[in-house]
Amino acid sequence: MKNSVLFVLLVFFSISNAIACTCVFEKQSLHKKVKIAYATSKVVFTGNVIAKKNIPDQTDNHLKLDLIRYTFEVINPFKNTEGNETIDVISLADGGMCGYTFVVGKTYLVYARTSESYSDHSEIKTSYTTGLCDRNNTIRNVNKRELRKLRYLKKRKQ
Repeated sequence: MKNSVLFVLLVFFSISNAIACTCVFEKQSLHKKVKIAYATSKVVFTGNVIAKKNIPDQTDNHLKLDLIRYTFEVINPFKNTEGNETIDVISLADGGMCGYTFVVGKTYLVYARTSESYSDHSEIKTSYTTGLCDRNNTIRNVNKRELRKLRYLKKRKQ
């Protein structure tokens, strides 16, 4: 009996730990990936993270989804933003649930979309969200060809 209980617990914890974020990317050129990410994002920009605020889940569901609101100072706008403005972007706090962790003081390339998913949180006024599967990256790790492609897409859109 004791072995059966241990086995059930082991299986339960193995399954619960296996539920994690999985990003599925097709094998495509960088050009195509950037073009798709640009098209599916509401805003694209490089910016400095100037603030971070944890927002605990206030819903009654059993799956707690704590959020983080990051405030960015836009440096280089590529889509639907202006330079020198601030933008709030929401991400899940847990990377296992596809949340992306930004660090205050660092500069990032950010792709964000609009979402009403978190409208039940009274503290959230923004509709921009992003996650681990979006093309976010620290600016120092972004491929120069990606930045060139974004400049081209911005110019083409105007």
